[in-house]
Amino acid sequence: MAYARIWKKNMKKCAYINFDENTRMIELFSGDFDIERIIQGLKIESGVNIEPENTLIIFDEVQETPKALTALKYFYEKSKSISYCSNRFTFRSGNA
Repeated sequence: MAYARIWKKNMKKCAYINFDENTRMIELFSGDFDIERIIQGLKIESGVNIEPENTLIIFDEVQETPKALTALKYFYEKSKSISYCSNRFTFRSGNA
């Protein structure tokens, strides 16, 4: 996750989400791909007030929740202000 270390230096906040055996994330991603709803759930899970322009979201072990992988692809296509990465895929959205 070398990319995460680089981006973390350029972001004000970092929200870390571990998907390994995390039933809350399975439930969060079992619904639709409403970005606002998902971001609210990620805020609660990480304890970080996620601000898309200056928060890096790290998804660890995201392959444990296949619908979350699909959601990441959707985030990449639909939201240009969210920065995130995972241990399987690295996506960069946003302005930085």
